[in-house]
Amino acid sequence: MRIIAILPQHIIQFSPYSEWKSAFEEHEVLLATSKSSIGLFPEGCEKQEPFHLIEMFEHFETNDLIEKRVLEWTQKTKVDRILSISEFDLMRAARLREASEIGGQDVRSAVLFRDKFKMKLRAQSKGIPTPKFRLIQYPLELVDFQNQNGFPVVLKPMYGSGSERTYILRTDEAVEDFLEKHFRPTALWEPQWLVETFVEGEMFHIDGLILNEQLVFAAPSRYINGCLAFETGDFLGSVHLDTANPIYSRLMDLTEKVVRAFPFPNESLFHLEFFRTPNDEFIFCEVASRMGGGRINDTIRTAFGLDIKMSYVRAVCAKQLQIRNAHELRNSGQLAGFVLVPPKKGTVKEIPEDCELSGIADYRKRATVGQRFEGASSSVDQVASFVVKGTAENEVENRIREVVAWFNSQIKWE
Repeated sequence: MRIIAILPQHIIQFSPYSEWKSAFEEHEVLLATSKSSIGLFPEGCEKQEPFHLIEMFEHFETNDLIEKRVLEWTQKTKVDRILSISEFDLMRAARLREASEIGGQDVRSAVLFRDKFKMKLRAQSKGIPTPKFRLIQYPLELVDFQNQNGFPVVLKPMYGSGSERTYILRTDEAVEDFLEKHFRPTALWEPQWLVETFVEGEMFHIDGLILNEQLVFAAPSRYINGCLAFETGDFLGSVHLDTANPIYSRLMDLTEKVVRAFPFPNESLFHLEFFRTPNDEFIFCEVASRMGGGRINDTIRTAFGLDIKMSYVRAVCAKQLQIRNAHELRNSGQLAGFVLVPPKKGTVKEIPEDCELSGIADYRKRATVGQRFEGASSSVDQVASFVVKGTAENEVENRIREVVAWFNSQIKWE
């Protein structure tokens, strides 16, 4: 089988090279990746087993040359699969599959997981509760929506990710500031923004794996602080829900409903988010047909011994997988969570090399002494991340808060 893999550096780097080699054995793999990936390969060369060809690109997320190059590869030789995992590559890979008549996620499917307006319409049409929402093409449409629904309202880019450029407007002054500084429509007045009513309450995410059109694993988790915490300099955390938590079964039922409602590919990772209101209602936020960000895959691997990313890669390679029953995995007696510590505005003067606190499964520093930051601009911006483990939700959450306090006492800024 011949496979084209479109994988940026951040997708490759957190799985051992031996795992990629094992997943791709017996296949011919052509890899398009980011220039920063060069240090991930044993010899840093352009042909490194298991990859028969490696081409690296600058500015990977926005470099449109990638599509042209990959299309040329498909025209020169028969390609059986195109593999992509990053959210920014979903549409890119879908267009290439259609242009090359290769099976897998097509454009119709991919757009429902990237275009937030069409995503909300799909959920609403399938009876999944959503906030009130509207596509904003002209400034007065925002004013009209706010007048009808009151404050606060949430503005987000139609194709955004990581909560970047997401704004909560709570006053008329905030609306005016947004229109003056951030609206910026294109010359053709193409819609760019989705406006929604703000949903008060907790936020949950469910991450899992679909194989042969069947939901084979899902892990419900609760966010700590939430995805917009970076705006106030707070950490983003998450903890798995225990099966005994009554919210767990409700989220699993909602996950089944969303999986049936959206056109997921036969094999797919997914990341799903719901709000829970003070009135105990669950409101749909977003769904993606890709792996969740942050340290989500690492927490699943830590708690349940399942690497959903590499399981998905193996499935795309048409390898038979034996995934243990999800309920059996959830009764392993282990839970996990993660925390991302955002950067401040300043220069790092000191940062700890390791962490020996109890329950820390993994610590990764993402900054070096002398490195300058201007604060965080998205929910996944970080100077450090931790995977934390325990046997109960409150134990994991307490350890998350403990490690954040410890880290903030150790890192020094100027």
